[in-house]
Amino acid sequence: MRQGSRWTTVTDSEFDHEFRGLEAIREKLPDGDPWRAWSNFTFTAQAQLCDQQERHMRTVS
Repeated sequence: MRQGSRWTTVTDSEFDHEFRGLEAIREKLPDGDPWRAWSNFTFTAQAQLCDQQERHMRTVS
């Protein structure tokens, strides 16, 4: 998946359907502030629970 100033892929997807879905969203993401997105990453909460995210977006409210 292409990287850009508004989209960051942390880990490439191993699933073709997931890749196609993320690519469709990436193509529709507006090209400008404050729109940003990150895909395929995992974070650990303070309670040591692991949470996988396919996509996280920061948008206009």
